[in-house]
Amino acid sequence: MLVFEVRGNSGGLADRLTGMMTALLLAILTDRAFQLDWPQHAAVLSTPRIDVTSLLPALGRVRPSDVRRLTWINGDRQKLAKLTSTDLAALWPERVLRVQSNRGFTQALLATPEHAAAVAARHLSPAGAQFGCLLNFLFEPTPATLQPHTALASLLGRRAEPVVGVHVRTGDGAFVGASADETAQQKAERGRLLYEQHKFIFEYALRRARAHTPTARLLLLSDSVALRRHAAAQLGDAVVNPPEADLAVGHVAKGGGDDALRGAVGEFWLFGAADEFVYSSHSGFPRLAASRALLQDAIHTCFHYQGALYSEAHGVPRPKRECSGPISVFELGVKHAAGL
Repeated sequence: MLVFEVRGNSGGLADRLTGMMTALLLAILTDRAFQLDWPQHAAVLSTPRIDVTSLLPALGRVRPSDVRRLTWINGDRQKLAKLTSTDLAALWPERVLRVQSNRGFTQALLATPEHAAAVAARHLSPAGAQFGCLLNFLFEPTPATLQPHTALASLLGRRAEPVVGVHVRTGDGAFVGASADETAQQKAERGRLLYEQHKFIFEYALRRARAHTPTARLLLLSDSVALRRHAAAQLGDAVVNPPEADLAVGHVAKGGGDDALRGAVGEFWLFGAADEFVYSSHSGFPRLAASRALLQDAIHTCFHYQGALYSEAHGVPRPKRECSGPISVFELGVKHAAGL
């Protein structure tokens, strides 16, 4: 079997799903039973097509010599892809693999010549948006997870116009609780400042909306509730979700608990219902949700990250502060697998 362990992963929902889907594909390619060591998932996510926990009790009876542990947290994606571009059975002869990872390289696995026969035998394809297929195959949100979004999901389901999903990542500071003495005016000012800093993203999204016939509306999400509320007020009828539809935003790995996980999963599935996507390039959350939608040439990334970039260390010029696209899910997967 291959056991994916969430413990040790300090990232949020996107980091966990990124490593998990690559582990799932490795299990498929090596004919291993995939098992998920993440007890909290059952409260928010169901796995209706495979049983991901029934073999976990048997792990205590496995000899240590039959177990291989792979710890890929923050590993170099290019090195990991190169490592796995060989005979996987010879690479890991042990009966049990225990994997901890926040790294995704499903496209690299599917495109590696050494795996071509195994990929073809399983009717997979490197051009088939396989990350989203893996995600949709493994998980479905529970009814309780989607319940807070019932009204908006219903609106999206019967919409007469297209929807452009917009997600702006402002940084981990958005998940820090606001000061207890912060006034409503101060919260509004915080939202206004964030909106001015990221206005180019909303303007780009509006241009994308006008490219549709009829004109699309924006599904507005962000890690900052203050930004979401201010942007919704500024954009008015152009936004499909009103400010009062906002829920508390929390980070799965920053003390948010089950409520944060439930909210993140609900918005993740909601975002994937859009027809086109505009989002912060450095955020895995909207990127993975967009790939789940299985739409080609519908992804637009906006760069505004201030920190050091992985790609810069590999000789790739730093992107400009702008939005660009569209690219396909396949192209996105190739770039991500290469660490770009």
